[in-house]
Amino acid sequence: MSRLQRFIVGDAFEFRAPFYWRDLLLGMFWGIAFVWATIDALNWQSFARNLPKELIFVAAPLAIAMLSPRRLLVIFIGLATPLFRLLFLMFTFQSIRWALAVVVWALALVLIGKTINENYEPTSIPDGTTGVELVISICALAVAVYSLWEFRQLLGLNG
Repeated sequence: MSRLQRFIVGDAFEFRAPFYWRDLLLGMFWGIAFVWATIDALNWQSFARNLPKELIFVAAPLAIAMLSPRRLLVIFIGLATPLFRLLFLMFTFQSIRWALAVVVWALALVLIGKTINENYEPTSIPDGTTGVELVISICALAVAVYSLWEFRQLLGLNG
């Protein structure tokens, strides 16, 4: 067996099941839309004028994410994405309110993660994660961002 074949189909790991990638992509799709809407909210006049479009922009990926049989896991992935945005705002504005928002958000994620671990498999990074799977994850992130950019273009929010 060549080195490339061992890298792709080695004994130490196997690719995750397709539902793993589906849940990851759906969670990123909704989480990035949510983060993008919060970025738009910083320009309040434009955000208020486009509020119905912004709601559709967040609600459509959420509705698609709800099609997953493991909705709770998808919601967890989607809610984990804005945590980085809240951390950025906390450090940027050096605000106690943002720090409290980060603490509350992280606590909610811990509680949701605990429920997921009881109902599904553990949510940690799987053992044996490989470089190929990391590339697939990055591609899933790129697909989510690009499709959301096109969706924003369709709604007329870009520009």
